[in-house]
Amino acid sequence: MKKSIALALSVLCLAVFSFGCKGKNDVVATYKSGKVTRGQFYDWLDANRFPKETILKKKAQQSSKIKKMVLDMLIAEEARKAGYDKTEDYVFLFELLKANYYAGYLKKKMSEDASFKEEIAKVSMIKLYVKDYKIEKNRRVKLSDAEVKKAIADKTDKAKKIIADLGKGVAFSELAKNQSDDYSKKDGGDIGYISKDMKGPEFSAAAFSLKKGEYTKEPVIIDNSIYVIKLEDKQVVTEDDLEDVIEDKNKAQRMLRSIQRNKSKGIELELAKASDVEQHYDMISSRNPSTLLYKIGKEEYKVADLNKLIAYIEKKRKSSFHKTAIDDNMKKQMLQKLFNERLLYREAIKRQLDKDPDFMKSWEVFTTTSLAGAYKNEVVLKDVAITPQEIRDEYEKNKDRLYTRKKKVGGKMVKTVMPFSEVKERIQYILQNKKKSEKKNSWEEALLKDNGFTVIEKELEGE
Repeated sequence: MKKSIALALSVLCLAVFSFGCKGKNDVVATYKSGKVTRGQFYDWLDANRFPKETILKKKAQQSSKIKKMVLDMLIAEEARKAGYDKTEDYVFLFELLKANYYAGYLKKKMSEDASFKEEIAKVSMIKLYVKDYKIEKNRRVKLSDAEVKKAIADKTDKAKKIIADLGKGVAFSELAKNQSDDYSKKDGGDIGYISKDMKGPEFSAAAFSLKKGEYTKEPVIIDNSIYVIKLEDKQVVTEDDLEDVIEDKNKAQRMLRSIQRNKSKGIELELAKASDVEQHYDMISSRNPSTLLYKIGKEEYKVADLNKLIAYIEKKRKSSFHKTAIDDNMKKQMLQKLFNERLLYREAIKRQLDKDPDFMKSWEVFTTTSLAGAYKNEVVLKDVAITPQEIRDEYEKNKDRLYTRKKKVGGKMVKTVMPFSEVKERIQYILQNKKKSEKKNSWEEALLKDNGFTVIEKELEGE
């Protein structure tokens, strides 16, 4: 009896495997120098954070993604043959990309650590917004500093009256519905639960300082907004009971992401306090190339390094028609980003992230995609240019349809053609992108054809 049952099970298993079981070693595509297995395709989808379950429902989507996967591999192979991966420009870019990727991966890993204990607050608010403009002759006119100051003072007085009405027993929800400028007025000012970093430090400080049922006894002024805040409830939540406190799943997920971001930021701040870490952002304007801007262990980043980065960015910006100059504020933001990434990169190496199998799969996909993208843009599409005549022809052909604006003439709004000088660069940008797209598509199709790329349709899943 047992033997007959075992035999029946064996036959059943064979039938399942023969008529529908999709194995990870099944080949879903081939090309001259290799093949793509289902497992490799799944890993690629995961590394790119594509919604695998959705893609696997449609064969057309799988075919499109497999094509993209193989193209990246073939283009990266072309780049290596041409020695592009060894060029000074790409090596410089790759070091930036590497720190950015390691840092991003580690941040995600740290934030997704299941363990947390966080205080959250259920809050209602009345928001009075101060506009920094007025309407004169159907046009917005920016208020002067004195006018803004007076408008804030007027709204503050209004907030004080609201607080006085609360003291007389008027319901907070009623005042919110009638007085608030915020979308939450329809819910009586209820904005749900917030964590300490969801609404900014000033708002959070005011909200979390209250006891349940209390409201702020003085208006809370933040920039051009004045708030009256009420604490409805306060809870300490963990990963186990978050959805019990916040029953709406979407809101619970938003709160979870906020807590995770906050946790990640906290770890970054702790890393920045290490004894071998220094920051000297105040020296951003120094003209001395050897001035130290930050230090992480033995790694030193100086003004000369920042200047090199800016020169690299400026060179790339020329081809995309950027005109905004990189000022000290932008330099400081870049420096902060670089510092955080290098700090997290060091931590990633310390945690041996580069030895983690899942990370290495993801990293391999990222490096291939990055090399392919850079080679395509910097080599294959580098010489795509638009002639002055092409720009002029496009303008003459479409000026009455695409390059117009409304202008007030004799009290009426009339459509007028914009001068060629105003739209010349815009047309060049549009035409260049169009020509690049056409060249990219034809080059990629030829590359796939030359390499005998084939998707094995019968191995794809879904419809």
